[in-house]
Parts: sequence; C-alpha cells; structure tokens
Amino acid sequence: MNSAKKKTISFARKIKRKLEKKVIPKVPILSNYWAPAIEKIISIWGKRDLYNYPIFISYPRSGSHWINAMMEVYFNRPRIRHGDEIYIDKSRDDWMWVHDDDLDLKVMNNIIYKNKNNFGKTLFLYRNPIDVIYSYIRMQLSDDRKTKNRLTKKMLFSDENVKRHFLKWIAHHKEYTKNSKDKQFTFIKYENFLEKTKRAKEFEKIANHFSYPFNKDKIECIFEEFGKGKIARYRDTSEKKYKMEREEFTRKWQPYINNLLSENDIKI
Repeated sequence: MNSAKKKTISFARKIKRKLEKKVIPKVPILSNYWAPAIEKIISIWGKRDLYNYPIFISYPRSGSHWINAMMEVYFNRPRIRHGDEIYIDKSRDDWMWVHDDDLDLKVMNNIIYKNKNNFGKTLFLYRNPIDVIYSYIRMQLSDDRKTKNRLTKKMLFSDENVKRHFLKWIAHHKEYTKNSKDKQFTFIKYENFLEKTKRAKEFEKIANHFSYPFNKDKIECIFEEFGKGKIARYRDTSEKKYKMEREEFTRKWQPYINNLLSENDIKI
C-alpha cells in the first residue's frame, strides 16, 4: 500500500470516528445558520464573489451528512455549516463550500438569488422522495418523544401530514432545479453513491463541480471506509422493523408520488 493511500485511509477513519460519535443527527427546520456564514464569506471574499461561492443544497434526510463527510476527506477542506458538523479541524477557515437544507427557501429567495440573472454555483443532492419523507417523519417522531408536546405516530403519518411533506419536497426540488441547465448547477443522486459501479462516476461530478482533479483510486478508498452500513446511523426502532415499515409506507405512497412527479414534470 502506497503512502498516499495510507494517508487517505487514516484521514477517513479519523472522520468516521467523529461521525460515529453523533448519536442523533441535527437537521435544522429553518435556515437560521446562514446569516453568520454569509457574513464570514462576505468579510473574506467580498460581495461580488458571493454569487460564485459554491453552495451545497439538499432536502433534510437526503444523505448530505454522509456526502459532506466524504467531500471533506477527499478535498481536505472544510465547509461552512454548524461548528460541530465540520469534521476536520474546526479552527480552519479555508472553506470550500457552504451546505444548507434551505427547507424554507430563505437562501434561494433572500441571499443567493437577489440578482436573478446571476445563478449561484450550486451542487444539488437528490434522493428518492419516498425515502426522504419517511426518514424525515421518523425523525420528527423520535425528536417529539423527547418533548412534552408529543405528536402521535398516527398524526405524523396521517394522509394530510404526509401529503404536506411531499408537496414541500416538490416545491423545494422545483425551485432549485429550475435552472438545472445552467453551467454552474450540478445535480447528484444519492442512490448512485450506494452502487459500486456508479459511485465513483457520481463523485466525479462533485470534483468537476469544484474544478478539482478526480482520482478514482482515492475516492474508492474513501468509499470503502464510508461504505453503506459502516457509519453508525440513528434509529428509533430496530433495523428490521424500520425496513418493514418503510416498505409498507412505500407501497402506500408510491402511486401518489409518481403522479405528483408526473404532474410537476419532474423527471429523474
């Protein structure tokens, strides 16, 4: 094993240990962490470069936690986000991108896109909306068990609530992909990172997005350390029960989401 590969593996394992210490992932409902991040960018790069500063957008529960970690290992550069979610040295300020869920489209509408003719450099992560919404509602159910105002499982998984979540996902997806043909927009798909035959090619899109040299051996090495099932994930129930209930959720809602995607002309 050459020294470069040993160094990559060592770095990846260090980041992986940090990931495994996180019991419950923090998923913000509002984008209230952007203001200080944007202020930092402006103070360093100036307003004129704000539109060209790379942003990574994903809907909550789309797998960005995992993708961000691999990006930090591959590029050896931090991102601007919550302080406790930056996996490499927190004292570093050589940020390479900013990540946000932007669930309420505050970044889209109020910061990056004030100048509608200047499209910000955007990396957008897609994941099957069925998996996203199921995971998101399970997270809400889990978080609510720790509060006094408990929402029942029946209420959270009610038809009305599930449809509301799907419609919000549709709105978020349409808003961010309406300029998908712009040369500064890169669309990546979570499911491709799970397949051995597709994962390196999908990560190559990220490297190209940042105009960074792509090294297939290096990213495959990182994938082996961060492979599916190798990072501790939070579950509020057993893995078997989780999969069984998700399959039931999929059977019920797949026809609805298929129609919704078709009605909104969303093709993946």
